[in-house]
Amino acid sequence: MTIYNCPQVNTPPRITQHTVALFLKPFNCKTIPDPDEFWVCFWELIRGHYVLQKKLGITHGDISIHNMIIQRAPVRKVALIDFDLSEVAREDAPSSGWRKHQRTGTKPFMSGHLLSTLDIDTPRARTYRGDLESFCYCLLWLILKDGFPADARVGRHTEMHMKRGLLIDAVIGSRDALYPCPALWPGFDQFRAVVESWYNLTLSLQSRRVFAKVAKSEQTLIKGLIDALKDAKQYPLDDSMSWAE
Repeated sequence: MTIYNCPQVNTPPRITQHTVALFLKPFNCKTIPDPDEFWVCFWELIRGHYVLQKKLGITHGDISIHNMIIQRAPVRKVALIDFDLSEVAREDAPSSGWRKHQRTGTKPFMSGHLLSTLDIDTPRARTYRGDLESFCYCLLWLILKDGFPADARVGRHTEMHMKRGLLIDAVIGSRDALYPCPALWPGFDQFRAVVESWYNLTLSLQSRRVFAKVAKSEQTLIKGLIDALKDAKQYPLDDSMSWAE
């Protein structure tokens, strides 16, 4: 694993490695068909990401469904993988070095903050708030039986931002939706309300960021998310939330 932007550490040449793991599977609704178990695992990923950035100081750099895995035996564990784009966390500072003029990540899951960047010579910072937003789009993809429609998977950054917004309108049943909600995995219809509440929170935070310049700490954001989702689906982890203190 290479972590970029480490002070006083020279990055060695990259070496391609392939790891074979018999017990690891992609994290999705097919692997975990029970909605409640799925929700627990999804929050374990969010918690792990929080600890990674807040406690260990590492920015993952590519929150996407392709980088979420689950181990079912001998005990159930979920994990984020692929740290090729990771670096030492520099909240509110653009990526450095060879990637400072790039919007790295997997486009369908990138935050609106990054997708709407028009001037690549003035890169925007990768923030915890943006990564948390990426988890929302991962959830959106995962509950759809066929993932995002084909035309919402490709395109320029600004086009992706617009297409994803139209898809969310369809999934949450907005009056402005241009097409019906695509097929969802059986039993996962309940997550439409989760996506709606989460997306509304995201829009609210974006407005505050632009007009009020309100900076949100990781702790405030994670607790704000739990509060915003409580009427749609409760926080599922049986812990004291000490990890977010």
